[in-house]
Amino acid sequence: MPIRKMSAKEYSEDALVEQPAIQLFAGMGWQTINAYYEAYGASGTLGRENAGEVVLMRHLFPALKKLNPGVSAEVIREAAGLASIKWTGKSVQLMVSLYGVQSQPDNRN
Repeated sequence: MPIRKMSAKEYSEDALVEQPAIQLFAGMGWQTINAYYEAYGASGTLGRENAGEVVLMRHLFPALKKLNPGVSAEVIREAAGLASIKWTGKSVQLMVSLYGVQSQPDNRN
């Protein structure tokens, strides 16, 4: 079988990673959107202010509420707020020291 050369368009992150991931998520019933030309702002495409906001906050709170029906709205808001923090090494160390949260499993059996 002869080896076929891939074009630059075929050999791209979009073709090799993004499109297969979109197809996978759509096949699992997830809603997908092409936000390449995203409009920013509260009434924008995804409701975020800039591309650096990776958590879609307007969807997170209702999802957390649905998944945790017995938890107060105050606790849900606090949890959602943690998702919007720009995490650094120091903030992760702080969470570990305050709450005993481990960033990796403890494999010291």
